[in-house]
Amino acid sequence: MLEIIILEDGQQQLTWISNFIKRYTKFEELAVTIKIATPDAERIKNLIQTSSHQNLLFFLYVANDEGVRLGKYIRKNYRRLI
Repeated sequence: MLEIIILEDGQQQLTWISNFIKRYTKFEELAVTIKIATPDAERIKNLIQTSSHQNLLFFLYVANDEGVRLGKYIRKNYRRLI
């Protein structure tokens, strides 16, 4: 099963993205779940540290460079799972 991780700093956009993914994957009958949808990058870092799951898809967006820093963190620490 594919697990989706969403980082979005705008609550309205976060809700919209989450709902869109849920509707689309249900319609297409895909084996997908949203593992976490949050505006907090630290929650995603904690998930990466404890997860042993290899099928993750990340949607990262924030107005400042927090999304870029999180992307670099994921790239560096996710390789241990592969």
